[in-house]
Parts: sequence; structure tokens; C-alpha cells
Amino acid sequence: MRLFISGANWRVPHPVIRRVALAAALLFLPALRATGQEFRLTTVEPDGGSTYTETGATDVSRGGIVLGRTTYQGATHQYTWTVAAGFQLIPAPVYYLTNDLGDRFSDSYALLAGATTAVEIPTPDPAYPLVAAFDSNDSRTVVGLTNKGPPSTGIGMDRIPIVWDPVNGSRTFAVPDAKELVAVNIHGVAVGHRRIRSGFDLAFVIDLQTGAWIDLAGMLPLDAAGFRHSTVVDINDNGVVLGHGYTGPDYNPFLWDPVNGFTLLPGLNGGDPLYVTPTALDNQQRVVGGALDGNDDPRAFIWTAADGMRDLNTLHDDLAGDYLLTKCRDISETGVIAGFGHHGPGWGPNRAFILEPNGPWMNLGHGLAGTGGVVPRLTGTGSLQPGTPASLTLQDALPGSQAWLFLGLSELNAPFKGGTLVPATDYLFSRLPVNGAGELVIGTNWPAAPSGTSIYFQYWVVDPAAPFGASASNGLAGTTP
Repeated sequence: MRLFISGANWRVPHPVIRRVALAAALLFLPALRATGQEFRLTTVEPDGGSTYTETGATDVSRGGIVLGRTTYQGATHQYTWTVAAGFQLIPAPVYYLTNDLGDRFSDSYALLAGATTAVEIPTPDPAYPLVAAFDSNDSRTVVGLTNKGPPSTGIGMDRIPIVWDPVNGSRTFAVPDAKELVAVNIHGVAVGHRRIRSGFDLAFVIDLQTGAWIDLAGMLPLDAAGFRHSTVVDINDNGVVLGHGYTGPDYNPFLWDPVNGFTLLPGLNGGDPLYVTPTALDNQQRVVGGALDGNDDPRAFIWTAADGMRDLNTLHDDLAGDYLLTKCRDISETGVIAGFGHHGPGWGPNRAFILEPNGPWMNLGHGLAGTGGVVPRLTGTGSLQPGTPASLTLQDALPGSQAWLFLGLSELNAPFKGGTLVPATDYLFSRLPVNGAGELVIGTNWPAAPSGTSIYFQYWVVDPAAPFGASASNGLAGTTP
């Protein structure tokens, strides 16, 4: 491994010495960025806020890529938003689901990364072509519902769940009275609903590989009329399910997993839990959604086990503005939250919002896919308080390859090998070995730098499948609190 600093070429042959050299390099970094409130607020208003334009966010990928729709200049358009590139209109058919592979999905079609033509998602019976896609994962598994024949009862019992991927095509599962699957995690475990009478859904969890399923609704009590009602909206990669239902003696949003059972979420600021609508959770069990508070005002919220239920309107850096966040749609693994709201104090056209966490680590995007269309993922851990342990973790890189770590004192964002080099080229750590699982972890102590000091990182990985023989992780910034 070589370390390049200020034109000097130093050999650093031992992992321990590598950590010491990295720590020494970090001591010379200047203060470049200051932190603000817990989140940074961006509103999506492509025409400057015309009352004839509305915007909405529909999905956020694991890496923080927002997908949405907008009525702009009299037509409906699709857009993407990232930390690095901001708002970008896409002149193409509208899709509303995305994943980290760069795929996009609509009700009946999938546009796979690198493809120029969309793939149709067929139904088991071509005579009844209705398909609705509700979620997709990074294995290109899509879940939703399809007709099983002509409408018969009018209460949704003529519909059945559907699962699709480009290798196995469309298929269904024999869960009694099941009508839809609404979310799927990376391990192929999905959640959905059964329906045996109008207006009452029964939540279930199913392993798509084995077909084994759990009657989640059967674990909940009967209401006063002798019925059960529960809905599910999401499942994370750890198998934690997010839903809402009658838990006795009231309706509550809940988390459920096989080990801990049900965890009930409260109302927002004195509001009734009945009027809490959760929409998404991540692998850290951060829950987002919309709720009526104690004044019956609609507000976007975030819930964590540590901090409880909180109004997101009080947590962003535009507290003096007139924008009201009313409901979240999704949260990424990097903590980017997307949803919609409006300018107040009265009601106005919907405007999408994006909240970026102001924590010590920030995903700057600009990853470049390699083998299998997978983008290497770079994350950081540690509080970044001076002198405390900090580490960088590279995942999803080509197993057994070598990686170059660029470390900069500022952002460069320059074209490089078919992608974007995010950090300035102040320091380079070369030929770092990626293990057989596609991972690489390095650690050091964060320098005794002033508050607001930012350091920028990005890995480039030797990968013959990438455009110029190298894939790239997302850029990452670490900031001293």
C-alpha cells in the first residue's frame, strides 16, 4: 500500500502503521463545514413555486436517491433528487419505485438499469392484465397484486398477491384469502394482507422462497364487534414489520418481530394513536409517516426507540419558513427522508420535501456500479468527537479485488473513469485488499479538529465489469460535531 501526501511517496506496509498514517494525515485538516439543526430541508419546486405545479416523492433508495413526480409546465414528469446532483427532470414514462441497482418500476413495467426498453410484468392470466406493484428490493423482486379473474365480490377478494423478478417471472402464493403483498426485504421476506370481509384487512408475513407464512393478525385481539383489523406497510432487512391495527383497547401503530413481539407506538404530541399513519422504517428501526397531533393538525413525524415520537417540523433548519411537512413517504438507510407538505399557514398545492440528516456522516452519492450492476457502498461509524474511534466500511465491492481510498479536504466532484471523483485528491491510500465478502474496514481515532471540520472519502475498486475497469463507492463526508 502507498500513501501519497503533498507529493511524497511513503510505503506503509502494515495495517497498524496504516491506521497511524491515516490518523496523522487527518491532523492537518481545516474546518470547512458547520452543522445546523438535525435535518436540512429541501423543497422540490421546479418552477419557483407556481400554484399550478404540484410535486410528490414516491420512493427513496437505500443510498438516498429520491424518485418522484411533478406536474410541471402542464405535463406530468418524473424526477430524481440526490444530495450531489439535486433535482433532475427525467423525460421518460413515469415510474414510482426504485432500488440501489438503478432499476425503476411502475404498475406493469420494470425498467432495469442499463436497459433501453421496459420489461412487462405479466399476470398469471393474460385475460385480466391488472397488475399493481407496491415494492421492490435490490434483488429485483417486485411484489404487488393482480386479478385472479373477473371481479366477483367487489371487496377485493377477486385479487391475489403477485411476485415478479426478471429470472423467474410472475408467480403467486397459496395463502388463504390473500389479496396483496405490500413490501419485501432483501432476504425475500414479504408482508401483505388477507381479506375475508369488506373493509377489514388481516396482516401476514411470508417467506417467498419457502412459502411459509405467519398470520400476524391472528396474534392481535378481537375488537368489540368481534373482528380483527390490521394493516402492514413495511418490513426491514432484519425482519421487523411496521403496521397499524387493533391492539386492544385501541388502534395503534406497531412494530413486530418474532423475538420481541409487538411494540406499540404512541400518538404525536397528544394526538390519538388511531390517527398515526406509519409509512416506512429502516434497518435502524427509525419509523416515519404522518399523524394528527393534539390540535388535529397533520404533521410528518419520525419515531425512534430512544427519542419517541417527534414532529419533523421542529427538527429541520428552516424553522422560520412557512413550509409545513405533513406526511413522510420513505426513509433511506442513510437517513434521507422524503415526503410532501405545503406552504402555509393555509392549505396549498403539495410540494415534495427532502430531509438530509445533519449527523456526523453524510452520503454524497456518485457511486458507480461494477459487477452485477451493484454499486459499492461506503458508510462511516463513530461520533466523530475528537480523539474517539471512527471507522470506514466498504461493502458490496467486487470480492477479492483491490481498492483505492481517496481522502480530501474539500469536494472535487470531477469526472473520473466514467463516474465522479468526489473528494479532492489530497491523500490516496492504494491497493487496499477487499475480502471475499466484498468488504473492507479501516479505523483510526478522529483528529482533534475544530467543530465543523469536514473530511471527504471515496473508494474506487478494481472491477473489470465497470465502464473503465473501476467501480466507485458513494462519496462520504465526516464532520466533527
